[in-house]
Amino acid sequence: MKTQIDPGMLEYICWNTQVARAQDRLLLLCISRWQRIWEEVVPSIDFIAGQVGVSRSTVKRMIGSLEHAGLIKVTRRANDKGRTSSRYEIDVEAAV
Repeated sequence: MKTQIDPGMLEYICWNTQVARAQDRLLLLCISRWQRIWEEVVPSIDFIAGQVGVSRSTVKRMIGSLEHAGLIKVTRRANDKGRTSSRYEIDVEAAV
């Protein structure tokens, strides 16, 4: 069972987590917002790029960087036609 964390606390954690670039923090904040409103955080790369205001390749680098730092968990998914959007979750323990 997934542990629920207060949305305000999650936002506070995202603001105060050490990241390499400001846009990494913006992506963390976006994911925390999406966790509040969606049952599963499964946006496409294009959707993330539009929300954050960067290119697809920058989104991929940001995700890789945050995943490598252990700040987000990425679950790559596939449907019967091949790949589909990955699932993203903030690793709260790693972020504090």
